[in-house]
Amino acid sequence: MEDIKRIKLDILAFGAHPDDVEITSGGTLAKMKKMGYSTGVVDCTQGERGTYGTVEERLQEAQNAAEILGLDVRVNLGLPDGGLENTAENRMKIIDVIRTYRPEIVIAPVTQTRHPDHGNAGILVREAAFLAGLEKIITGREQFRPSAVIHFPELYSGTPDIAVDITEEWDTKMEAIRAHASQVYDETIESDMVKTIIKSKEFWELIESKHRFYGGVAGVKYAEVFYCDGLPRVNDLLASFTRDMK
Repeated sequence: MEDIKRIKLDILAFGAHPDDVEITSGGTLAKMKKMGYSTGVVDCTQGERGTYGTVEERLQEAQNAAEILGLDVRVNLGLPDGGLENTAENRMKIIDVIRTYRPEIVIAPVTQTRHPDHGNAGILVREAAFLAGLEKIITGREQFRPSAVIHFPELYSGTPDIAVDITEEWDTKMEAIRAHASQVYDETIESDMVKTIIKSKEFWELIESKHRFYGGVAGVKYAEVFYCDGLPRVNDLLASFTRDMK
């Protein structure tokens, strides 16, 4: 794991691979940053077993995307790609990161997904977020437990608990995804050797349709959705339910 500075964050998002957070939560992070909150991303692996891109390329792409999103922090834990497991050692690494940055909200993948790394990352983070609040787990940093853990889906995973309007942040989100140039489809390059969904032309159609669908349900143009481990509290009922599109 790279050296990290102790910066208090409001929101910290975890992804199994360097592009996961941009694809699922990039708009939300951009929106929260615009609102004045501090934000960060933790990539659990370097994506070294991915079909496309080298470790060096992916690390640079992640930093490029971090600048686009205005992140205060981006960390890579260097855990094994394709072998991310819920072990005591890995939980301790996540606990240490949470205690370092002390985020009020933690974002993680849903715990049941097609890619084992994604689901295991969700389980790891959810468990570590609780364990980070236990005084007798010693890491050299003071105990801390986030106020909430919320989970992002990959495509469709039932009915989500909350929707975040990212209509104004849509272009920023797309730019951040495109920063992962080794991974995504580029219409300027012709190739018959497409081996992953994300590298296909259809990937952009999937991204568009997913966020338009959830946006339509929520009464806005584009939305990112999340599942909550606890019951979300609404302070302004009118603001939460007023629809832009009626």
